Amino acid sequence: MMFGLGKKKEQSVRDNSPQQNASQEHVTLSPDRIHKSGYVLKDNESVIASERVLTPKGDGWLLVTNLELFFIHEKEGIYLHLVHPMIESLTVHKSKITVSWNEANGKYDYSMKVKSGAESAQGLAEQINRTFHYRNSSAQHIALSESEINTAREKRVEYFDILIESEKSTVASLEPRMDEIADDDPDKAKKKLDILAQISESQEKIRGYEDAMQYIGEIPVVRSYKIPSGVDTSNAWNDCYYDEKQNGFVTFSKRHIEFARKHSRSIQIESDKGMGTDAGIIVENEKIQFRFGYPVVAATNQDGKTVWYILCTMTDEMLTEEIVMARLQTRNKKTDDQPAIYETESEQWIGGNLKMCEKEYEIGHKNKSIYCDMPIEEHKKWKEHAELSQTAQ
Repeated sequence: MMFGLGKKKEQSVRDNSPQQNASQEHVTLSPDRIHKSGYVLKDNESVIASERVLTPKGDGWLLVTNLELFFIHEKEGIYLHLVHPMIESLTVHKSKITVSWNEANGKYDYSMKVKSGAESAQGLAEQINRTFHYRNSSAQHIALSESEINTAREKRVEYFDILIESEKSTVASLEPRMDEIADDDPDKAKKKLDILAQISESQEKIRGYEDAMQYIGEIPVVRSYKIPSGVDTSNAWNDCYYDEKQNGFVTFSKRHIEFARKHSRSIQIESDKGMGTDAGIIVENEKIQFRFGYPVVAATNQDGKTVWYILCTMTDEMLTEEIVMARLQTRNKKTDDQPAIYETESEQWIGGNLKMCEKEYEIGHKNKSIYCDMPIEEHKKWKEHAELSQTAQ
């Protein structure tokens, strides 16, 4: 839930907050899961920063986690509760920190005075802004060193090696079973077909893993701030990651969130109970394949084609010619290529029914796509003209 501070909203929301049960959970929860304010961290939540502050509401804590920002009143509990995408800016003046955010009915801000002084307030604001980049559009990523990137790539190679060997072992164990079926078994043909289907499935996985390994050195290693801090970077693809505990892939892609919230699934219900409803959408590990170096889910479209839904949101640097042209194939019924569907961080404003961001359009125009028939500069001129006309009105 997200709580603002308009005049109608100035109320404590402690009754809805997790820390109300902290006293009962001290027996089972490890101390590092309970903040000093009493707030109980979710399984995928970690503290980025916290400071004692004084506000118009009274004393309390400014608590910032990888998922949310809170002001927790010392006696009344959570008073301000914002997920990071809501926040427009976090500024500092002397010892006062002001957070500004948007809601459907307008913009709001709230100020907190850091008790330990101006120097602490300045350092806190720099740390939070450096982590979440509130002023940098929607591209909010953790800066990774060259060493971290190289290590992530090495671990991905090891990961796929293990998966390949596992599937090869499966095939090796299945093949002899066909010879074990008695000749007079009335179900011999069916049993053989079942085994062959399992072998074929494993061989397809092997091909997919080997294909994914070819991309490891080519695709950028990108980690969104939404990824829990305990997740290894090798298991993160921008805003999608492999959750070892749940044995599934979790994504924060808006497309997948909107789709999943319309369909009730038991695995998502269980995940929401344990992780919270802001913790992303989980997809079972057995449904995941890898294409273009990224985790995808296969589905069949209305034309009977297999379509790859890429789980992570694509940044401009992640958009390769192969991926973009695979997306443009979703509109081409003449090709047998398997198309891709994904969401981009950059605004998709060019085109009619098939919207593209500028990077996609440039690639499509270069490859003479029927959807990119004119130079991008012409589209920019039209957009500028439309914005001027709207302003004049």
